[in-house]
Amino acid sequence: MDFYNRGFGSIKPTNIGEALKSIRGTRIETVPKSNKENCRTCKFYQPIGDGEFGGCTIWKKKAGRPIKVHHNWYCKAFMVAPKYANLGSASHKALLTDSRTVMPGDAPWSKLGEYGTNVKLQHNGKPFAIFNFGNKVRTTLREGSMLPIADIFTVKDLGEKNGVWTIEITSEVTDGYFDNMLRQANYQFRFTMVPQTYSAVPLNITWSAIDEALYDSASGHVARVRRDVIRRGHDSVPAGQVADLSGLLYADVERPPFAKEGTENHRITRRLTMKVRCRHG
Repeated sequence: MDFYNRGFGSIKPTNIGEALKSIRGTRIETVPKSNKENCRTCKFYQPIGDGEFGGCTIWKKKAGRPIKVHHNWYCKAFMVAPKYANLGSASHKALLTDSRTVMPGDAPWSKLGEYGTNVKLQHNGKPFAIFNFGNKVRTTLREGSMLPIADIFTVKDLGEKNGVWTIEITSEVTDGYFDNMLRQANYQFRFTMVPQTYSAVPLNITWSAIDEALYDSASGHVARVRRDVIRRGHDSVPAGQVADLSGLLYADVERPPFAKEGTENHRITRRLTMKVRCRHG
């Protein structure tokens, strides 16, 4: 596992050339049908970064490969994205009326049954945004393997100050933690969590993360190397739709064959801090 280079840094932004290349062979049109019918307002659109470009889940399934689109493009598979009007639908009632701002459970928009943690942001006692950590996960763990997300990452709402809401995610798992969980002599897995949010108002989000990398030294002077890698990024989140965020959480772990118990190479996000501001107007 390459802990020097693999994946360090935020999501690489998509450009127009990459998007045009990715839609070859599809029926995606590069002009919108109308201001109300375009990729941005479609249920199959998944914004990336600032939302100018995103993925298309329906064409990804049809083409068998990732498809990137501009938010103003259109295709006949268009279906209007569901509106979660002010986060007030019946399915959200229990979440919204809970006095806690950090709550375990599914994302309100999820039908996957994935378990995670929700953070509710409020202004003057009224919720305006929900962040979910755990609904969208990519992992190489085989089906049936249970990774207790709540035990690996601790999510905290640090409140609001001067119009800025702060969310902090930390991990304090120790070397050898996954030995006890997986109970295997050697293993290698990758785990990436993509935070998601839904907001009734547009948001600006800046984030910073610290990943701890632990690996065998390439030189003979030091047997093991432990270092911190800093990542930073930002997202512009539109109102009224679920958005994937670029501040990812990692738990990539490898226990080499014949290594003694508790010896592992890993890359684990030790701290992710999000600063959330409303974009009014």
